[in-house]
Amino acid sequence: METELNTKKNRLHDEAYWAQVTEELEREEEEEIEVLLEEMINQQ
Repeated sequence: METELNTKKNRLHDEAYWAQVTEELEREEEEEIEVLLEEMINQQ
């Protein structure tokens, strides 16, 4: 029973960790896209 609870806690922790990683990557992508768009606009 205790092992099962620990497994569930670990799984929740992993899910939270990966959700955070994914969110950070998406934010970085948005920033990169904004920079590229600004460069394209400035070239015209």
